[in-house]
Amino acid sequence: MTTLSKSKILLYRQCPKRLWLSVHQPELAKINAATQNRLDEGNKVGDIARRNYPDGIFIETLKRSEALDLTRQAIQK
Repeated sequence: MTTLSKSKILLYRQCPKRLWLSVHQPELAKINAATQNRLDEGNKVGDIARRNYPDGIFIETLKRSEALDLTRQAIQK
C-alpha cells in the first residue's frame, strides 16, 4: 500500500500518469542535475547529523509504518 503525500499530490496535479509511474515503476524516473544536487545535499545533512550524534540510532527503512515502529522502540530505550 502506498501512502499519500504532498509530493504525490503535486505529481498527480502535474500529470496523473507521472504519479502512476512514480509509484509503480520508479526506476524509469530520470533525475536531472538540480534534483541530484538536492538529493546530494540531503545526504550531506544526514552525514552531518550522524557525526554530531554518534550515539544516535539510524532508522534504516523507507517503509513509513516500519520506520515509526522502529522509532518508537528507539525512544523507549
